[in-house]
Amino acid sequence: MSIKNIYISLLFLGILISCTTEENVDYKKYNLLTTAKEISEFYDIPLDTSGLSESATIKEWTDGAFDLSYSYRPPNSEKYKPLIYYIDISKRNSIDEAETEFNIIKTQFNNTWISAPDQSVKVIENILVSGDQNYYAIRKSNDEPFGILLVVRKENIVYSMIMSEFYTDDHSLVISLIEPDIKHLKEFKITK
Repeated sequence: MSIKNIYISLLFLGILISCTTEENVDYKKYNLLTTAKEISEFYDIPLDTSGLSESATIKEWTDGAFDLSYSYRPPNSEKYKPLIYYIDISKRNSIDEAETEFNIIKTQFNNTWISAPDQSVKVIENILVSGDQNYYAIRKSNDEPFGILLVVRKENIVYSMIMSEFYTDDHSLVISLIEPDIKHLKEFKITK
């Protein structure tokens, strides 16, 4: 085996072991995750609250950073509202890294929905106040609201959320359900 092949193998091995991933995480123990059940109860809409449509994973990096991801994807059924919902909470090792991540996510949100045909984004100002950086936008299709994009950075932690097929004019999802939890974003930790 050549030195080049050894180097490539070691580099690949380093990438593989630089993080561990935990599947099937108990998302209910993380208060910052506004779950499908909370949304269903708050708005009195039919969502699958059995837990079968929800999942969470944790990636822990060897440098101490982590990512907690939550998703809700119901089965195709007349029984449930077709809501699709994702949350990511990422802790980075510095404020600079978190600022970079915030800006990347915000740019991705804008570029993804602005570039799609008949899609647009309307940025909503002055709704969120608890983050060091905040971005909140309404996703539109053919000029009709159909979802939410949200990114908040508090010190070195970034919270991002995408929601499709649901929107309210009063912004109550963000104001009443998400904002109270985000106030505690800088204290967020992964629990075992």
